[in-house]
Amino acid sequence: MGGFLSKHHHLTPVHEATCGPVKGVGYEQEDGSVVEGYLGIPYAEPPIGPLRFKKPVAHRKWEEPLECIKFGPRIELGFLVV
Repeated sequence: MGGFLSKHHHLTPVHEATCGPVKGVGYEQEDGSVVEGYLGIPYAEPPIGPLRFKKPVAHRKWEEPLECIKFGPRIELGFLVV
């Protein structure tokens, strides 16, 4: 996708994914073509409560279109000393 060198072009139409409807973003390339990107689609339920320290559980399907235009939250590594 050209990373950060590509410029945001437009929101994509809604696509029906196995997890539910998603809307991404188009990135214009140097040659004028547009590549669709879908960022931050959750693949699993958040590991909180009884799911903490367990194997990932597939995310339940959603009904409303999810705007997948930015990455999801990063893991906090406050305990990591480098």
